[in-house]
Amino acid sequence: MSRQASTSQIALDEVFVFRLKALHSILAPLMYDSLKNRLAKDKAFRQKYEEWVKKQGWTLNEERHRNIADQAAYILINKILFYKALEKKNLPPLTKKEKVTELLETMRECFEAALKIDYRAVFQRDPIYDEIPLTPEAAQRLNILIEEVSEYDLSKMKRDVIGTLYEKLIPKDERRTLGQFYTPPQLVELIVKMCVRNPDDKVLDPGCGSGGFLVASYDRL
Repeated sequence: MSRQASTSQIALDEVFVFRLKALHSILAPLMYDSLKNRLAKDKAFRQKYEEWVKKQGWTLNEERHRNIADQAAYILINKILFYKALEKKNLPPLTKKEKVTELLETMRECFEAALKIDYRAVFQRDPIYDEIPLTPEAAQRLNILIEEVSEYDLSKMKRDVIGTLYEKLIPKDERRTLGQFYTPPQLVELIVKMCVRNPDDKVLDPGCGSGGFLVASYDRL
């Protein structure tokens, strides 16, 4: 790749991450309002939610509600991004739908199709995050994401876009509490060059996160 092409790719990645970050800033408050609304109206869900929060070792308060809504928004964005990157594997296309029920049904069908391949860590339904209702406004924003992400070829992005997004969205204190850390691309590249020395080397990353080390290792091999 030429220096000019590499620079253009980095610029594209940064624009893409900026757009996703802007989407999250809109989506997270909508998820928070929806979460609070369901907690107020659904006693069974509230009990399950409170038990789940305590099981995580967290304190149940307003800040925790907001953190969970933030995470729910990120997870939903991540699922859509990951799925759009996998569509070429003979998966049904994920397209926008005007009605909330239709969009939810389409996403459910698509994510279940991906589960048949594998990817449980990404697409398996979560008993809390996936139970936060999707509002019409949130669905509208996700439709925009689905349309826009179709314009990008995620497989050609050399940087760890998901990892970069995660680093920008999740506060440092929250990442430390959850044991979630992001390794800068430059450090990933250095470690991979030091460790992957032969074409038949095998690579294991048991805590791969967004897959930065695995993708870099794959590229090097």
